[in-house]
Amino acid sequence: MMEPAPARTRLLDPLRSRLFLMIWIANMASNIGTQIQSVGEKWQMAHLTTSPLLIALIETGTTLPVLLLGLAAGAFADILDRRKLLITTQMFMLGCAAALSGLTFLHQITPMVLLTMSFLIGTGSALSMPAFQAIVPELLDREHLVGGIALNSGGFNVSRAVGPAVGGLIVGLMGAGWAFCFNAVSFLAVVVALVAWKRRPPTSSLPGERFLGALKVGFRYARHSRTFQVILLRALGYSWFAGVIFSLLPTLAIHDLKLGSEAFGALMGCIGAGALVAVGFMGPLRQRFNTNQILAGFSLLAALAQGVIAYVPHTPTVAFCLFCSGMSWVVILSTVNTAIQLSVPPWVKARAFGTYHTVWGGAMRWALFEEPDQPQDGTVRFLETYLSTTMGEHLRQHHHATAQDRAVLAGAYILAEGGRPITRHLVVVEDHDSSLLHRIWQGWLGE
Repeated sequence: MMEPAPARTRLLDPLRSRLFLMIWIANMASNIGTQIQSVGEKWQMAHLTTSPLLIALIETGTTLPVLLLGLAAGAFADILDRRKLLITTQMFMLGCAAALSGLTFLHQITPMVLLTMSFLIGTGSALSMPAFQAIVPELLDREHLVGGIALNSGGFNVSRAVGPAVGGLIVGLMGAGWAFCFNAVSFLAVVVALVAWKRRPPTSSLPGERFLGALKVGFRYARHSRTFQVILLRALGYSWFAGVIFSLLPTLAIHDLKLGSEAFGALMGCIGAGALVAVGFMGPLRQRFNTNQILAGFSLLAALAQGVIAYVPHTPTVAFCLFCSGMSWVVILSTVNTAIQLSVPPWVKARAFGTYHTVWGGAMRWALFEEPDQPQDGTVRFLETYLSTTMGEHLRQHHHATAQDRAVLAGAYILAEGGRPITRHLVVVEDHDSSLLHRIWQGWLGE
Protein backbone atom coordinates (compact mmCIF):
# COMPACT_ATOMS: atom_id res chain seq x y z
CA MET A 1 0.00 0.00 0.00
CA MET A 2 1.18 3.51 -0.76
CA GLU A 3 2.71 5.19 2.27
CA PRO A 4 0.82 8.34 3.30
CA ALA A 5 2.99 11.41 3.53
CA PRO A 6 3.97 12.12 7.13
CA ALA A 7 2.15 15.01 8.73
CA ARG A 8 4.37 18.07 9.02
CA THR A 9 1.71 20.39 10.36
CA ARG A 10 -0.14 20.44 13.64
CA LEU A 11 -3.35 18.46 13.92
CA LEU A 12 -5.55 21.54 14.46
CA ASP A 13 -4.06 23.63 11.62
CA PRO A 14 -6.87 22.69 9.14
CA LEU A 15 -9.40 24.30 11.51
CA ARG A 16 -7.94 27.69 10.59
CA SER A 17 -9.93 27.36 7.38
CA ARG A 18 -13.31 28.89 8.24
CA LEU A 19 -15.07 26.88 5.56
CA PHE A 20 -13.57 23.57 6.68
CA LEU A 21 -14.35 24.40 10.33
CA MET A 22 -17.99 25.22 9.51
CA ILE A 23 -18.59 22.03 7.52
CA TRP A 24 -16.61 19.94 10.03
CA ILE A 25 -18.75 21.11 12.97
CA ALA A 26 -21.99 20.69 11.03
CA ASN A 27 -21.01 17.20 9.90
CA MET A 28 -20.07 16.22 13.45
CA ALA A 29 -23.47 17.43 14.69
CA SER A 30 -25.16 15.36 11.98
CA ASN A 31 -23.10 12.31 12.92
CA ILE A 32 -24.16 12.72 16.55
CA GLY A 33 -27.77 12.73 15.34
CA THR A 34 -27.11 9.59 13.30
CA GLN A 35 -25.66 7.81 16.34
CA ILE A 36 -28.65 8.90 18.44
CA GLN A 37 -30.97 7.47 15.79
CA SER A 38 -28.93 4.25 15.64
CA VAL A 39 -29.52 3.69 19.36
CA GLY A 40 -33.22 4.43 18.91
CA GLU A 41 -33.58 2.05 15.96
CA LYS A 42 -31.82 -0.85 17.63
CA TRP A 43 -33.59 -0.30 20.94
CA GLN A 44 -36.95 -0.06 19.19
CA MET A 45 -36.36 -3.22 17.16
CA ALA A 46 -35.15 -5.12 20.22
CA HIS A 47 -38.47 -4.35 21.90
CA LEU A 48 -40.56 -5.11 18.83
CA THR A 49 -39.03 -8.58 18.41
CA THR A 50 -36.61 -10.97 20.07
CA SER A 51 -35.32 -12.26 16.72
CA PRO A 52 -31.53 -11.77 16.47
CA LEU A 53 -31.92 -11.77 12.68
CA LEU A 54 -34.33 -8.82 12.62
CA ILE A 55 -32.22 -6.90 15.11
CA ALA A 56 -29.11 -7.48 13.00
CA LEU A 57 -31.01 -6.41 9.86
CA ILE A 58 -31.18 -2.86 11.26
CA GLU A 59 -27.45 -2.59 10.64
CA THR A 60 -27.93 -4.31 7.27
CA GLY A 61 -30.54 -1.75 6.29
CA THR A 62 -27.98 0.98 6.92
CA THR A 63 -25.03 -0.68 5.16
CA LEU A 64 -26.73 -2.54 2.27
CA PRO A 65 -27.30 0.68 0.26
CA VAL A 66 -23.56 1.35 0.48
CA LEU A 67 -22.89 -2.03 -1.12
CA LEU A 68 -25.53 -1.51 -3.81
CA LEU A 69 -24.92 2.15 -4.60
CA GLY A 70 -21.27 2.77 -3.72
CA LEU A 71 -19.82 3.09 -7.23
CA ALA A 72 -22.95 4.78 -8.60
CA ALA A 73 -22.75 7.35 -5.79
CA GLY A 74 -19.11 7.99 -6.66
CA ALA A 75 -20.02 8.48 -10.34
CA PHE A 76 -22.74 10.96 -9.40
CA ALA A 77 -20.30 12.86 -7.18
CA ASP A 78 -17.73 13.07 -10.00
CA ILE A 79 -20.11 14.26 -12.74
CA LEU A 80 -22.58 16.41 -10.75
CA ASP A 81 -22.13 19.49 -8.59
CA ARG A 82 -21.08 17.93 -5.28
CA ARG A 83 -22.52 20.75 -3.19
CA LYS A 84 -25.98 20.41 -4.74
CA LEU A 85 -25.81 16.62 -4.49
CA LEU A 86 -24.99 16.82 -0.78
CA ILE A 87 -27.77 19.33 -0.08
CA THR A 88 -30.26 17.06 -1.87
CA THR A 89 -29.23 13.93 0.03
CA GLN A 90 -29.27 15.73 3.39
CA MET A 91 -32.79 17.03 2.74
CA PHE A 92 -33.89 13.51 1.72
CA MET A 93 -32.54 12.01 4.95
CA LEU A 94 -34.11 14.83 6.97
CA GLY A 95 -37.51 13.97 5.50
CA CYS A 96 -37.07 10.24 6.18
CA ALA A 97 -35.99 10.79 9.79
CA ALA A 98 -38.91 13.18 10.36
CA ALA A 99 -41.35 10.63 8.90
CA LEU A 100 -39.92 7.89 11.13
CA SER A 101 -40.31 10.13 14.16
CA GLY A 102 -43.92 10.92 13.25
CA LEU A 103 -44.80 7.25 12.73
CA THR A 104 -43.26 6.40 16.09
CA PHE A 105 -45.31 9.05 17.90
CA LEU A 106 -48.43 7.70 16.17
CA HIS A 107 -47.57 4.13 17.29
CA GLN A 108 -47.45 2.92 13.69
CA ILE A 109 -44.00 1.32 13.92
CA THR A 110 -43.56 -2.33 12.93
CA PRO A 111 -40.33 -4.24 12.22
CA MET A 112 -40.91 -3.86 8.46
CA VAL A 113 -41.55 -0.10 8.73
CA LEU A 114 -38.42 0.34 10.83
CA LEU A 115 -36.29 -1.67 8.38
CA THR A 116 -37.71 0.24 5.39
CA MET A 117 -36.99 3.66 6.91
CA SER A 118 -33.55 2.51 7.97
CA PHE A 119 -32.86 1.43 4.38
CA LEU A 120 -34.06 4.77 2.97
CA ILE A 121 -31.87 6.77 5.34
CA GLY A 122 -28.99 4.43 4.53
CA THR A 123 -29.60 5.14 0.84
CA GLY A 124 -29.23 8.86 1.42
CA SER A 125 -26.07 8.27 3.42
CA ALA A 126 -24.62 6.00 0.71
CA LEU A 127 -25.23 8.64 -1.96
CA SER A 128 -23.53 11.34 0.11
CA MET A 129 -20.44 9.59 1.51
CA PRO A 130 -18.21 9.64 -1.60
CA ALA A 131 -19.05 13.29 -2.22
CA PHE A 132 -18.26 14.25 1.39
CA GLN A 133 -14.86 12.59 1.21
CA ALA A 134 -14.08 13.93 -2.25
CA ILE A 135 -14.67 17.59 -1.24
CA VAL A 136 -11.94 17.53 1.43
CA PRO A 137 -9.20 18.53 -1.08
CA GLU A 138 -11.46 21.42 -2.17
CA LEU A 139 -11.60 22.71 1.39
CA LEU A 140 -7.91 22.36 2.32
CA ASP A 141 -4.44 22.76 0.86
CA ARG A 142 -2.53 19.53 0.23
CA GLU A 143 -0.19 20.23 3.16
CA HIS A 144 -3.18 20.17 5.52
CA LEU A 145 -4.92 17.24 3.84
CA VAL A 146 -3.65 14.50 6.19
CA GLY A 147 -4.55 16.63 9.22
CA GLY A 148 -8.01 17.28 7.77
CA ILE A 149 -8.59 13.57 7.26
CA ALA A 150 -7.50 12.90 10.85
CA LEU A 151 -9.84 15.62 12.11
CA ASN A 152 -12.72 14.16 10.11
CA SER A 153 -12.01 10.78 11.70
CA GLY A 154 -11.73 12.43 15.10
CA GLY A 155 -14.99 14.34 14.63
CA PHE A 156 -16.78 11.21 13.52
CA ASN A 157 -15.54 9.33 16.53
CA VAL A 158 -16.39 12.15 18.94
CA SER A 159 -19.87 11.64 17.54
CA ARG A 160 -19.57 7.90 18.04
CA ALA A 161 -18.54 8.45 21.66
CA VAL A 162 -21.07 11.16 22.51
CA GLY A 163 -23.99 10.14 20.29
CA PRO A 164 -24.76 6.70 21.73
CA ALA A 165 -24.53 7.97 25.32
CA VAL A 166 -26.87 10.88 24.53
CA GLY A 167 -29.06 8.52 22.53
CA GLY A 168 -29.36 6.14 25.46
CA LEU A 169 -30.49 8.99 27.69
CA ILE A 170 -32.98 10.30 25.15
CA VAL A 171 -34.47 6.87 24.50
CA GLY A 172 -34.61 6.07 28.22
CA LEU A 173 -36.16 9.40 29.27
CA MET A 174 -38.19 10.47 26.23
CA GLY A 175 -38.59 7.49 23.91
CA ALA A 176 -37.29 6.43 20.50
CA GLY A 177 -39.49 8.93 18.65
CA TRP A 178 -37.51 11.83 20.07
CA ALA A 179 -34.25 10.16 19.06
CA PHE A 180 -35.45 10.11 15.45
CA CYS A 181 -36.61 13.72 15.77
CA PHE A 182 -33.17 14.86 17.00
CA ASN A 183 -31.58 13.17 13.98
CA ALA A 184 -33.92 14.99 11.60
CA VAL A 185 -32.97 18.33 13.14
CA SER A 186 -29.26 17.51 12.97
CA PHE A 187 -29.36 17.31 9.16
CA LEU A 188 -30.31 20.99 9.10
CA ALA A 189 -26.83 21.91 10.37
CA VAL A 190 -25.20 20.32 7.32
CA VAL A 191 -27.71 21.90 4.94
CA VAL A 192 -27.06 25.37 6.37
CA ALA A 193 -23.27 24.92 6.11
CA LEU A 194 -23.50 23.68 2.52
CA VAL A 195 -25.81 26.50 1.48
CA ALA A 196 -23.30 29.00 2.89
CA TRP A 197 -20.47 27.39 0.85
CA LYS A 198 -20.08 29.36 -2.39
CA ARG A 199 -18.42 26.56 -4.31
CA ARG A 200 -16.94 27.25 -7.70
CA PRO A 201 -17.41 24.13 -9.82
CA PRO A 202 -14.31 23.24 -11.84
CA THR A 203 -14.49 24.42 -15.45
CA SER A 204 -13.42 22.32 -18.41
CA SER A 205 -13.55 22.60 -22.19
CA LEU A 206 -14.25 18.86 -22.38
CA PRO A 207 -17.77 17.52 -22.86
CA GLY A 208 -19.46 16.37 -19.68
CA GLU A 209 -19.35 12.72 -18.69
CA ARG A 210 -22.49 10.60 -18.89
CA PHE A 211 -23.46 8.40 -15.98
CA LEU A 212 -22.85 5.00 -17.60
CA GLY A 213 -19.60 6.19 -19.12
CA ALA A 214 -18.46 7.45 -15.73
CA LEU A 215 -19.30 4.06 -14.21
CA LYS A 216 -17.21 2.25 -16.83
CA VAL A 217 -14.26 4.56 -16.26
CA GLY A 218 -14.52 3.93 -12.52
CA PHE A 219 -14.55 0.17 -13.06
CA ARG A 220 -11.56 0.38 -15.37
CA TYR A 221 -9.55 2.48 -12.92
CA ALA A 222 -10.23 -0.03 -10.14
CA ARG A 223 -9.34 -2.89 -12.48
CA HIS A 224 -5.99 -1.50 -13.61
CA SER A 225 -4.67 0.40 -10.58
CA ARG A 226 -2.72 -2.12 -8.50
CA THR A 227 -2.18 0.37 -5.67
CA PHE A 228 -5.91 0.96 -5.38
CA GLN A 229 -6.62 -2.78 -5.50
CA VAL A 230 -4.28 -3.37 -2.56
CA ILE A 231 -6.06 -0.64 -0.60
CA LEU A 232 -9.45 -2.23 -1.32
CA LEU A 233 -8.27 -5.69 -0.30
CA ARG A 234 -6.93 -4.35 2.99
CA ALA A 235 -10.21 -2.54 3.69
CA LEU A 236 -12.30 -5.58 2.75
CA GLY A 237 -10.22 -7.97 4.82
CA TYR A 238 -10.74 -5.85 7.90
CA SER A 239 -14.33 -4.59 7.56
CA TRP A 240 -15.71 -8.02 6.57
CA PHE A 241 -14.94 -9.37 10.04
CA ALA A 242 -14.82 -6.26 12.24
CA GLY A 243 -18.24 -5.00 11.15
CA VAL A 244 -20.03 -7.88 12.88
CA ILE A 245 -19.79 -6.03 16.21
CA PHE A 246 -22.22 -3.31 15.11
CA SER A 247 -24.81 -5.86 13.97
CA LEU A 248 -24.79 -8.19 16.98
CA LEU A 249 -24.05 -5.77 19.84
CA PRO A 250 -27.77 -5.00 20.51
CA THR A 251 -28.55 -8.71 20.93
CA LEU A 252 -25.57 -9.17 23.24
CA ALA A 253 -26.33 -6.09 25.34
CA ILE A 254 -30.08 -6.40 25.68
CA HIS A 255 -30.72 -10.15 25.75
CA ASP A 256 -27.46 -11.55 27.17
CA LEU A 257 -26.10 -8.78 29.39
CA LYS A 258 -29.62 -7.54 30.34
CA LEU A 259 -28.71 -3.86 30.01
CA GLY A 260 -31.04 -0.86 29.95
CA SER A 261 -31.07 1.85 27.29
CA GLU A 262 -28.59 4.11 29.15
CA ALA A 263 -26.11 1.28 29.67
CA PHE A 264 -26.53 0.14 26.06
CA GLY A 265 -25.77 3.68 24.86
CA ALA A 266 -22.73 3.83 27.11
CA LEU A 267 -21.54 0.48 25.74
CA MET A 268 -21.78 1.78 22.18
CA GLY A 269 -20.01 4.93 23.33
CA CYS A 270 -17.02 2.82 24.34
CA ILE A 271 -16.33 2.20 20.65
CA GLY A 272 -16.26 5.92 19.97
CA ALA A 273 -14.18 6.62 23.06
CA GLY A 274 -11.52 4.16 21.91
CA ALA A 275 -11.53 5.71 18.45
CA LEU A 276 -11.21 9.20 19.92
CA VAL A 277 -8.20 8.17 22.00
CA ALA A 278 -6.61 6.61 18.91
CA VAL A 279 -6.88 9.88 16.96
CA GLY A 280 -4.60 11.53 19.52
CA PHE A 281 -1.65 9.21 18.91
CA MET A 282 -2.08 8.47 15.19
CA GLY A 283 0.48 11.12 14.20
CA PRO A 284 3.35 9.72 16.32
CA LEU A 285 2.23 6.20 15.38
CA ARG A 286 2.68 6.91 11.66
CA GLN A 287 6.09 8.44 12.25
CA ARG A 288 7.34 5.36 14.08
CA PHE A 289 5.74 2.53 12.10
CA ASN A 290 5.01 1.99 8.42
CA THR A 291 1.55 1.40 7.00
CA ASN A 292 1.80 -2.40 6.85
CA GLN A 293 2.91 -2.63 10.49
CA ILE A 294 0.04 -0.37 11.61
CA LEU A 295 -2.57 -2.35 9.69
CA ALA A 296 -1.27 -5.70 10.89
CA GLY A 297 -1.00 -4.64 14.54
CA PHE A 298 -4.46 -3.11 14.82
CA SER A 299 -6.08 -5.93 12.84
CA LEU A 300 -4.66 -8.33 15.43
CA LEU A 301 -5.99 -6.09 18.21
CA ALA A 302 -9.49 -6.19 16.67
CA ALA A 303 -9.38 -9.98 16.33
CA LEU A 304 -8.37 -10.44 19.97
CA ALA A 305 -11.06 -8.03 21.17
CA GLN A 306 -13.81 -9.80 19.25
CA GLY A 307 -12.61 -13.19 20.46
CA VAL A 308 -12.85 -12.09 24.09
CA ILE A 309 -16.32 -10.56 23.53
CA ALA A 310 -17.53 -13.85 22.08
CA TYR A 311 -16.44 -15.97 25.05
CA VAL A 312 -16.54 -13.60 28.05
CA PRO A 313 -20.07 -12.12 28.41
CA HIS A 314 -19.04 -9.81 31.27
CA THR A 315 -20.10 -6.16 30.92
CA PRO A 316 -16.84 -4.41 32.02
CA THR A 317 -14.79 -6.84 29.92
CA VAL A 318 -17.02 -6.26 26.89
CA ALA A 319 -16.75 -2.48 27.41
CA PHE A 320 -12.93 -2.66 27.43
CA CYS A 321 -12.88 -4.84 24.31
CA LEU A 322 -15.21 -2.44 22.52
CA PHE A 323 -12.84 0.37 23.48
CA CYS A 324 -9.99 -1.58 21.81
CA SER A 325 -12.18 -2.28 18.79
CA GLY A 326 -12.88 1.43 18.43
CA MET A 327 -9.15 2.18 18.46
CA SER A 328 -8.57 -0.42 15.78
CA TRP A 329 -11.47 0.78 13.66
CA VAL A 330 -10.40 4.43 13.41
CA VAL A 331 -6.68 3.72 12.91
CA ILE A 332 -7.24 1.25 10.07
CA LEU A 333 -9.99 3.13 8.26
CA SER A 334 -8.21 6.48 8.64
CA THR A 335 -5.03 4.94 7.22
CA VAL A 336 -6.93 3.50 4.27
CA ASN A 337 -8.80 6.79 3.74
CA THR A 338 -5.55 8.76 3.70
CA ALA A 339 -4.00 6.34 1.23
CA ILE A 340 -6.93 6.83 -1.17
CA GLN A 341 -6.86 10.63 -0.83
CA LEU A 342 -3.14 10.78 -1.61
CA SER A 343 -2.92 8.12 -4.34
CA VAL A 344 -6.09 8.57 -6.42
CA PRO A 345 -6.23 11.38 -9.05
CA PRO A 346 -8.94 14.05 -8.61
CA TRP A 347 -10.92 13.13 -11.75
CA VAL A 348 -11.89 9.72 -10.32
CA LYS A 349 -11.60 10.37 -6.57
CA ALA A 350 -15.31 10.16 -5.71
CA ARG A 351 -15.67 6.97 -7.76
CA ALA A 352 -12.67 5.54 -5.92
CA PHE A 353 -14.34 6.31 -2.60
CA GLY A 354 -17.58 4.85 -3.94
CA THR A 355 -15.73 1.65 -4.82
CA TYR A 356 -14.01 1.74 -1.43
CA HIS A 357 -17.37 2.04 0.29
CA THR A 358 -18.75 -0.78 -1.82
CA VAL A 359 -15.90 -3.04 -0.77
CA TRP A 360 -15.42 -3.99 -1.84
CA GLY A 361 -8.79 4.46 -16.79
CA GLY A 362 -8.44 4.71 -20.22
CA ALA A 363 -10.08 3.18 -23.28
CA MET A 364 -13.03 0.84 -23.74
CA ARG A 365 -10.89 -1.76 -25.54
CA TRP A 366 -7.16 -2.04 -26.24
CA ALA A 367 -5.22 -4.23 -28.66
CA LEU A 368 -1.70 -4.56 -30.04
CA PHE A 369 -1.24 -5.70 -33.67
CA GLU A 370 1.92 -6.87 -35.43
CA GLU A 371 2.55 -6.27 -39.12
CA PRO A 372 2.50 -9.69 -40.87
CA ASP A 373 5.12 -8.68 -43.47
CA GLN A 374 8.54 -7.95 -42.00
CA PRO A 375 10.07 -4.68 -43.29
CA GLN A 376 13.26 -4.69 -45.33
CA ASP A 377 15.35 -3.35 -42.44
CA GLY A 378 14.39 -6.33 -40.27
CA THR A 379 12.64 -4.27 -37.56
CA VAL A 380 9.35 -5.45 -36.09
CA ARG A 381 6.57 -2.85 -36.01
CA PHE A 382 3.48 -2.94 -33.80
CA LEU A 383 0.25 -0.99 -34.08
CA GLU A 384 -1.46 -0.05 -30.81
CA THR A 385 -5.19 0.65 -31.02
CA TYR A 386 -7.78 1.94 -28.55
CA LEU A 387 -11.56 1.86 -28.93
CA SER A 388 -13.64 4.35 -26.94
CA THR A 389 -17.41 4.69 -26.68
CA THR A 390 -17.47 8.36 -27.72
CA MET A 391 -15.07 11.04 -28.87
CA GLY A 392 -15.77 12.91 -25.65
CA GLU A 393 -14.57 9.94 -23.61
CA HIS A 394 -11.43 9.75 -25.76
CA LEU A 395 -10.66 13.45 -25.20
CA ARG A 396 -11.07 13.02 -21.45
CA GLN A 397 -8.54 10.18 -21.52
CA HIS A 398 -5.81 12.66 -22.45
CA HIS A 399 -6.50 14.50 -19.19
CA HIS A 400 -6.90 11.38 -17.04
CA ALA A 401 -3.41 9.93 -17.30
CA THR A 402 -1.94 8.85 -13.95
CA ALA A 403 1.73 9.01 -13.02
CA GLN A 404 2.04 5.31 -13.91
CA ASP A 405 0.42 5.96 -17.30
CA ARG A 406 2.85 8.77 -18.07
CA ALA A 407 5.82 6.58 -17.15
CA VAL A 408 4.63 3.86 -19.57
CA LEU A 409 4.06 6.43 -22.31
CA ALA A 410 7.52 7.88 -21.80
CA GLY A 411 9.02 4.41 -22.28
CA ALA A 412 6.91 3.84 -25.41
CA TYR A 413 8.00 7.17 -26.92
CA ILE A 414 11.64 6.11 -26.59
CA LEU A 415 10.94 3.05 -28.73
CA ALA A 416 8.98 4.97 -31.38
CA GLU A 417 10.65 6.27 -34.52
CA GLY A 418 11.45 9.95 -34.13
CA GLY A 419 10.68 9.84 -30.40
CA ARG A 420 6.91 10.08 -30.83
CA PRO A 421 4.44 7.53 -32.23
CA ILE A 422 2.10 8.40 -35.09
CA THR A 423 -1.50 8.82 -33.91
CA ARG A 424 -4.64 8.63 -36.07
CA HIS A 425 -8.25 9.16 -35.03
CA LEU A 426 -10.93 7.08 -36.77
CA VAL A 427 -14.67 7.61 -36.28
CA VAL A 428 -17.14 4.75 -36.73
CA VAL A 429 -19.52 5.04 -39.68
CA GLU A 430 -23.14 4.98 -38.51
CA ASP A 431 -25.03 1.87 -39.58
CA HIS A 432 -28.37 3.15 -40.88
CA ASP A 433 -29.61 -0.40 -41.23
CA SER A 434 -29.23 -1.22 -37.55
CA SER A 435 -32.31 -2.31 -35.67
CA LEU A 436 -34.55 0.16 -33.86
CA LEU A 437 -33.71 -1.46 -30.52
CA HIS A 438 -29.98 -1.08 -31.21
CA ARG A 439 -30.41 2.62 -32.14
CA ILE A 440 -32.40 3.23 -28.93
CA TRP A 441 -29.64 1.53 -26.92
CA GLN A 442 -26.99 3.68 -28.63
CA GLY A 443 -28.98 6.84 -27.92
CA TRP A 444 -29.37 5.93 -24.25
CA LEU A 445 -25.60 5.44 -23.92
CA GLY A 446 -24.98 8.71 -25.72
CA GLU A 447 -23.03 7.07 -28.54
